[in-house]
Amino acid sequence: MYDDQLRAEIDADRAAHGKKPLKDDDHDDEPKHGSGRMAKESTSDPESGLFVKSDHKVEFAYTAYVSCDEHNFVLNCEVTPGNVHDSKVFDTVCERTVEAFPDVETVAVDAGYKTPWICKTMGETCRLHIKSGILSQL
Repeated sequence: MYDDQLRAEIDADRAAHGKKPLKDDDHDDEPKHGSGRMAKESTSDPESGLFVKSDHKVEFAYTAYVSCDEHNFVLNCEVTPGNVHDSKVFDTVCERTVEAFPDVETVAVDAGYKTPWICKTMGETCRLHIKSGILSQL
């Protein structure tokens, strides 16, 4: 979805500057490398996900995404299988937190959340902007 929006914006900008659109080298209809292999699944808890922290830390687990206030009181929580990337859960957690607590002034996150999609959606909402690794309310 975001890739299509980004490509359309780039092509529109290139057309405005008299340039040809970029070639579409993505072949989504072709199978991705490694798509034929079996995914690892826990026999005792198939809903968990394979969490890989390093070569030595590989386990089936869940990950909790928690938003807290300045006193570390929990405002919102989302639990996912361990193989779900941080950036995939950001929209859900942030939207729920801001809806429930509209006075939110600052959202601090680690580098796992610094993605083009998060930057774009936060900029479009005029709700948050990025400054020195911290998303702050305008």
